[in-house]
Amino acid sequence: MLQLKNIRKSYDNKLTIINNFNLDINPGEFVVIVGPSGCGKSTLLRMVAGLEEITSGQLLLNGKDISTFEPSKREVAMVFQDYALYPHMNVYDNLAFGLMIKKVDPAIIKEKVLKAAEILDLTTYLERKPSDLSGGQRQRVAMGRAIVKDAKIFLFDEPLSNLDAKLRHKMRAEIKKFHIDQKGTSIYVTHDQLEALTLADKLVIIRAGVIEQVGTPQEVFNNPKNSFVGEFIGTPAMNLIEVDLEYKDGGVYATGRNQAFHFKLPDNKTKFHTEKKKSPKTAVLGIRPTDIILHTTEEAGWNAKFEVLFTELLGHEANLILKYGNEELTSLIPAMHMPKDLKSAEFYFKLHFAHLFDSISGENLNL
Repeated sequence: MLQLKNIRKSYDNKLTIINNFNLDINPGEFVVIVGPSGCGKSTLLRMVAGLEEITSGQLLLNGKDISTFEPSKREVAMVFQDYALYPHMNVYDNLAFGLMIKKVDPAIIKEKVLKAAEILDLTTYLERKPSDLSGGQRQRVAMGRAIVKDAKIFLFDEPLSNLDAKLRHKMRAEIKKFHIDQKGTSIYVTHDQLEALTLADKLVIIRAGVIEQVGTPQEVFNNPKNSFVGEFIGTPAMNLIEVDLEYKDGGVYATGRNQAFHFKLPDNKTKFHTEKKKSPKTAVLGIRPTDIILHTTEEAGWNAKFEVLFTELLGHEANLILKYGNEELTSLIPAMHMPKDLKSAEFYFKLHFAHLFDSISGENLNL
């Protein structure tokens, strides 16, 4: 059990990187901390590892405060983004070095190193120096150094950022399998939301050193706490559209800019009014590209017409970039449904899956 209690990190008591950070990480969990570049996620990981001093707060491991412990006393293994390999050692010695300085039995070292090399597809590179390896191979060696340690907590600082797409996909699966086999606790930092969604048991979204939302990937994707989370999690990004709200005939109506659309919101999207008794005049409609689809005659009531600026063919899918006022929206549709005449295309909004956010705070009005 790892607990971060009121963790704060600042420099010269002026520049605050992490502020009042609270998180409980249960034994065996795979926790992914995700956020935009510069939000403090790597700094947070380095504080857990003991490589950065905690300005204030407590870091508890099974109830014991380890905030001031040396890195070697924290029972953690860390994979760095920039490899941090010994250039004069070959791959085998780089993998074995941490165990060698602990004077582990050579037979056990060999067993652990060969197993890690097999997992990471490094068996044929054990005699090579880091300078003879590609960036992706160096990153795998860095991961291997963490794998051979008998650590309680594994820390990953964007370990796949230097790999090509095919290898990145393979390594995601290997990291997850390793986590399951080791029955350890893993904390993984990334700005890649695909990595976050596919790897996490628990997803932590942060912005400017502050937690925005914690939950399972499905919870966060389906019920974003605010517009930042809604837009950040999901590819392509969620469309955010300013709307005016009207309350009439027992319902709530949303109208887009220049009357581009006028919808009656479904009942599951009006709880802010019916249950919370709130009646804002404006809101932000958040709708994912997969929920803006080409309109057919069977669907009525929630359609709108936009100019199609251009298309992006993705194989079996296609992005349609739509013009809305001075802004752009994205619709993601099956490529086989692409109409020949996009100029006259109308679009249907799946409003049951949309979200309404407060125009000022960005908070989800119905949560």
